[in-house]
Amino acid sequence: WQRRFVQPQKQAGFCSVLLSVPLGQFPWRQAQQLADLLAGYGENVLRFTREQNLSLRNIPASCLGNVYAVVKDFSGLVAAPKFYGVCIACTGADTCKLGICLPRGALTALTKKLPSAKLNIDALGDFRLNISGCPNTCGAHMTADLGFYGQVGRKEQRMYPSYGIVAGAQIGGETPRLATRIDSISAR
Repeated sequence: WQRRFVQPQKQAGFCSVLLSVPLGQFPWRQAQQLADLLAGYGENVLRFTREQNLSLRNIPASCLGNVYAVVKDFSGLVAAPKFYGVCIACTGADTCKLGICLPRGALTALTKKLPSAKLNIDALGDFRLNISGCPNTCGAHMTADLGFYGQVGRKEQRMYPSYGIVAGAQIGGETPRLATRIDSISAR
């Protein structure tokens, strides 16, 4: 947990802790437990990340055990590789009128299948996998190492949901670029 999710801050003796929030959903009881814990650490200790997670900041290194004791009970990703917690999926057709596909279901299925592949998921490091339910970028697929976006596929007179595939975004650095379309697949 500490190797994957804890980073030392510039201020000596303080750390930032990434709290993975699967699909950006955080039950209110767990939020209350976290708020009770963080109340003792002062102001400016909670931030939201682009990846739909929580960043706990200004946590004294000596208190990491207390933080772990609380978050281990409600964050299903505490023991999982960081990759699972930084994947982004918008709500897609579940709630969006523009949605064609169900990216949350696709991401859930993918994260259930990956462990059986016997890959070293920790080796992915900061690899970004993002899924949008339509060509809009609510799931930030164009800023991902590998991204998928919902689209309508057609075969003869029949239409069906499918995913366009993009890859190769470079965020930051000297030559930033968006991902490039590489292929499409059926969502069935």
